[in-house]
Amino acid sequence: MTSAHRAHNADPTSEEIPSPLLVLLRHARASTSEWSDAARHLSGEGRIQAEVTGRRLTRDGIVPDAVLCSSSARTRETWEAIAAQVGGAPKVRFTEDLYRGYIPELIEAVRGVNRNAMCVMVVGHNPTVSAAAAALAAADSDPDATLRVHRGLSTSAYALLRPLVPWAQTMPGTAILTTVVKPRV
Repeated sequence: MTSAHRAHNADPTSEEIPSPLLVLLRHARASTSEWSDAARHLSGEGRIQAEVTGRRLTRDGIVPDAVLCSSSARTRETWEAIAAQVGGAPKVRFTEDLYRGYIPELIEAVRGVNRNAMCVMVVGHNPTVSAAAAALAAADSDPDATLRVHRGLSTSAYALLRPLVPWAQTMPGTAILTTVVKPRV
């Protein structure tokens, strides 16, 4: 497991203990030409954004073993582009609850993840992704990252959170928001 999945102990001689990671990712830029919002595909720029995001996740050693993805075309395409970069064989669940829902539906989806999952990625929409990152963030989260999620994640950006409780107990204030990443295209 890479350093992106590890927590550091106070004792430098002890072995590092794996720490769960929650990645809340906003889909890449979508086109505006489809009749239905759910059918909107990624734009050319969005495809590039998603590939760059996948490369950044790979560089940082972030490989999800569980993915919760909105059922919309643009979120599916974002995940597919990222998956081509990061590899692995995560369990992927596409759900309309992440398309039509808001913070409670996102939290409920995370609560249903297998308890052994170490890295969970949610691919969704704003304002839900940003608002959920802000809601889940405990008081001692990184202030800069907290400000960024309150302002809203841009397309293809993601927030990294370290859960303080098992997945099934996820609720507001139960994760440390460590950083927000906006890969450069």
